[in-house]
Amino acid sequence: MKRQAHDEDPLGVRELLPVEGGTWGGLLFDNPRIRLPLALTWSFRFPFKEVVRDYGSNRIFLDIDWLPLPSASWRSMTGQTVRGASEPAESSVYFFQHHQYDLIDLEILEQQELWLHARATLTGDLDGLGMDPVTADGWLRFEGIRVHLTSATSAESALARLQTATATEGLSYSPSPNSPSFLFAATDSSKHPRGNTRIPSKSCCWSTSTVDPTAWDGQQRPQNHPLRVSQVKPPRHR
Repeated sequence: MKRQAHDEDPLGVRELLPVEGGTWGGLLFDNPRIRLPLALTWSFRFPFKEVVRDYGSNRIFLDIDWLPLPSASWRSMTGQTVRGASEPAESSVYFFQHHQYDLIDLEILEQQELWLHARATLTGDLDGLGMDPVTADGWLRFEGIRVHLTSATSAESALARLQTATATEGLSYSPSPNSPSFLFAATDSSKHPRGNTRIPSKSCCWSTSTVDPTAWDGQQRPQNHPLRVSQVKPPRHR
């Protein structure tokens, strides 16, 4: 049986050390069977250095998914700001499993080609990770926009639907074997805005909380945990 994150080995604030490899992207999705309308949402992933425990090692991530940004376009994200966002958006810190948070603050500070300088703060520690709030700040690279629609049966039809939701100039279809969705990625290949792949020195993350080691392991949630939107959405494409 897998060990839990308990009193002896909770995730510590000083272990949240940012590393390169952050990503962002879009998802056009619907689910008519449950009356979930077509919507374009955005995801942001902030990675941190691997941590080691006596039962294994794990890369830490701060994830934001399913975040609506109604006026956003993949080429003009600078200035996008949300405060206190919740469902349909989801957020979590991954420490051997996803520990979900209730509210999201996000600010896009700068964009250079495919790269965003983004800052995110999560509050409302739903799963007892012991950090509240937790903040990440870093440069993230665009992965593309994925189309996952019941009516999209080809790349052509997926692109046509995507064009009704956002500007698609500069995007092209990128085949994903054995995937029910269609990925449209940027046609150009841009370098890091600092001229290399090193994470900028101003990237950081922190938590103002005192660690309360009440997290658990395994996929089963407590009986009183509410139904999350992810239970009716496709899995993360990571």
